[in-house]
Order: sequence, then C-alpha cells, then structure tokens
Amino acid sequence: MKPLLLLATIIFVASASCNRNHHPETPQALNENKTLSAGLSKRAADNNLVEALYNELVISDPQLKELESSVDNIDDRKSDSMEAFAKFDRKNSAYYASAAGLPESISDSGLKQNIRTALENSKSNYNSRKSYLSKLADQLNNKSITLTDVHAALKILKTLTIIEQYQKDHLPSAAPLLSVNNEMDLLIAKINSLIKK
Repeated sequence: MKPLLLLATIIFVASASCNRNHHPETPQALNENKTLSAGLSKRAADNNLVEALYNELVISDPQLKELESSVDNIDDRKSDSMEAFAKFDRKNSAYYASAAGLPESISDSGLKQNIRTALENSKSNYNSRKSYLSKLADQLNNKSITLTDVHAALKILKTLTIIEQYQKDHLPSAAPLLSVNNEMDLLIAKINSLIKK
C-alpha cells in the first residue's frame, strides 16, 4: 500500500511540476547540434536520453535537485549501514566455519561432544541475536527496490511531457518522404517498362 501512495505522490509532483515548468526551447539532450560529453558516444547518449533529459530538469528545478541529493544521500547511508552489518556477520560466520572442524582434533569423545554442543549453542544464540538486524536488512533491501522503482517512474513521468512537446514541435515534414516515394514510383515504372521491352 505504501509503495502505491509513494508512486501516487510522485506522479502528482511530476505532473504539477511539469505544468508549471514548461520548457519552450529544445532541451540540450534533444538538440541535433549538441556536443557529446567526453567518452559518451552518440549511441550511448541516445540510449540514455531519459537520464539526459531528467538531468537537465534537475539542473533547473530546485525541488528535483534536493530530491536527487536525498536519493544519493540515502543510497550512501544504506551502503554504509549494510556494509557494517555484513562485515560483522562475515566475521562471525568465518569464526563458526573455522571452529566447526576443530572438535574433530580432540581425542576425548566426551570433551569433543561438549565442544560441539557449545559451538552449536553459541551459533544458535548468535543467529537469534542477529535475526532482528537481518530482518531490518531485508526490509532495507525491499525499500531500496521500491525507491529504485518510484525513482525510475518519476524520471519517465517528468521527461514524457518534454519528449511529447518535442514531437509536436519538431515533427519533420512529410514532403521529402513523399517526394522520394514518388521518384521511386517513377523509377520502378521506368525499370519495369525496360524489362518488358
């Protein structure tokens, strides 16, 4: 339910912002004479046109600029917090993995069994202690997926109006296509007349 509410909010903000931020001139990303940034091929620029258009919007819209800063910030904070837990968990897992084989080197069968039991109990206690953090990490991963989804939706919705306006303003004339089409008809007819001779 919450992702739908978040998506509805983003759609509302996108449409409201699009209505008040009409861009009459062609965006740089759609300009045929644009110079490509270093290392970015024309094909890569065309394939990433949504990002290019959205980035132009971010530059000119303080609300989007703040939003993008927040998204970057939360991504960094998520990575840092997940890494701290992952390192902690790896160390504990490595300990239990390396300790698992050691009881086999103990000759006394009673002591060996006691050590195995102690390790199993300790590992079980650790898994119980970390379960809350594991659930939080899972929730964070799920929310990260939702954030990525609604962020992509926002980019598309914000740039749709731009590309649609570009289509209206820059639709090429049909005249050159009609002219070449007519010339081809004449050429085909001429070739057919030569074939029939």
